[in-house]
Amino acid sequence: MDGYFLRPAQFGLAELAVVWKNMVVWISAFLAREQKISPMTLRVLPLRSLSSLTATPNSCHVWAFALIVGCSFFGLQPFDRQAIAADSQVSDQDIPKLVRDLDSDRFLNRELATERLIMAGSASIDAIVQALATNNLEVTTRGVYILQELAMQTDLATSEAARAALEKVAAPRVTSAARRAAEALARLDVVRHERALEDLKRLGAVVGEQQSPLGLQIIEQLSIEIGEQWRGTPLDLMRLRWLNTVDVLIVNHPEFDDDALAHVAKMPALPSLTIRKAKITDRGIDSLRQLKNLRSLSVLYCPISDAAVESLGALGGLANLRLYGTSLTAEGKDRLVQSLRGTRVDVRGGAFLGIGCDPTQPGCVIYTVRPDTAAEEAGLQIGDLIEKYEGQPVQNFEELTTAIARNAPGDVVSLQIVRGDEALTKRLKLGDWEQIE
Repeated sequence: MDGYFLRPAQFGLAELAVVWKNMVVWISAFLAREQKISPMTLRVLPLRSLSSLTATPNSCHVWAFALIVGCSFFGLQPFDRQAIAADSQVSDQDIPKLVRDLDSDRFLNRELATERLIMAGSASIDAIVQALATNNLEVTTRGVYILQELAMQTDLATSEAARAALEKVAAPRVTSAARRAAEALARLDVVRHERALEDLKRLGAVVGEQQSPLGLQIIEQLSIEIGEQWRGTPLDLMRLRWLNTVDVLIVNHPEFDDDALAHVAKMPALPSLTIRKAKITDRGIDSLRQLKNLRSLSVLYCPISDAAVESLGALGGLANLRLYGTSLTAEGKDRLVQSLRGTRVDVRGGAFLGIGCDPTQPGCVIYTVRPDTAAEEAGLQIGDLIEKYEGQPVQNFEELTTAIARNAPGDVVSLQIVRGDEALTKRLKLGDWEQIE
């Protein structure tokens, strides 16, 4: 019983937190057994139920229930880690003893060692990995738990070091520690994904589902947009690497730069990426080489040049590459087409008119006019026939698209159209692409 007699003068906040936690657990179990009440019910039991719990003459029930109510009233929660950290900082010299205490004969020592090793952060990782090699069941259980907790921390260095440690422990696949580490990694991926989504939404990212055609089916895809509502810092974007089921990522923020894009490059399963009006340069594009599963890449109105051709050409898995409003030259486009023979490469000046033409009719007959575009502002209407663009004849919508692709946003151009029996000339200022279909 040596471990159960308390000398308050010898205990700090850390020890008292553990004592309170275990007293609540033990007494909850006692009441659950004696009164047939579940431990979860005890956590939310209203005070008016005191009379029913204390109806029996057994005074232990009264004191036990009073202690639980008192703990709840004063806000005592299991393991206040801030209190533990404030009460006793962990030094490098403390770590070897704390690791040994993971297998202490006393439960209290094991609990304190677990919490303090978590508080020690990355400094404890190597010692824990070494201890896991002993294949001790208690050390294995607690050591893997500690690494899992460290892998969930927001400090990038600690999080990545802890995950790497779990992967190292899991590699042999034959020991108890390896199996537990593999299970922890699987849980970690799920928890990280959900937590990252919630954090990104809280910081202003738009998370949603979008429908996309796949053959004759319509599939739901998880999309994330880092737009003008984003309130996070570049470090907050580290959460992107925790997302393993994102189908579409859209970046539309003027301060998003190469360093921020490096976090996107840590999303190896990402299939579709759109970057619009960001501070992305040729150096940033080079980091996208890591996206081995990328199938669609759109870069709109970013200052990339022919120097990015080599990096883009290394993305051999792309099905579609769209570069609108960049500084890529015609020579650069030709080099890209040669490098990406199986990719649909679409390079344009970035101008946008805002119409669609009916491919079933001869000529270029407008069948849709998008709102808030140059076409709507110029008064183009459904049914108008476009005869000439900048004085050049237009035979179909493809020819019109090719002509517009040579222009940049803000260019003023002329259209000759036929509306009924009337020939009209329209002067309009081209806009830019808000989105890519």
